[in-house]
Amino acid sequence: MPMRFDGVPLGRARKLDNGWLKAPATFTRCGVFVYRKPDGSTLRELRLPEEVFKKDSLETLELVPITSRHPPEKLLDDETTKARQVGQVGDSIRRNGSLVTGSVMLTDKDAVQLVEGGRDQLSCGYLCRTDES
Repeated sequence: MPMRFDGVPLGRARKLDNGWLKAPATFTRCGVFVYRKPDGSTLRELRLPEEVFKKDSLETLELVPITSRHPPEKLLDDETTKARQVGQVGDSIRRNGSLVTGSVMLTDKDAVQLVEGGRDQLSCGYLCRTDES
């Protein structure tokens, strides 16, 4: 199953008294996504609203760990999360027009400093089934 990584904007963050950072986030959208293939060519994939906004699809984003970089493993699991987690996605994932939005909480000091220093992108990694038609 192919893996995809999509960069999306992180909203204006608010630092809490305990040093954590809470921010609104856009996780994905419907529409055409452009990916670069290893040979340098591009691949265009359409993500339809009926797929993006399916209840079970939205639920896969709820309460998942956040990492500072994409892990070398394809996906996190119960053995790799502890070493990589720097925060967590909230549980109020929702449709907002053509976007999927919610919130994130960063709890790791280094990750908080990266955002305060200008990092403003969130990149969701996910597995997908593609239809070549």
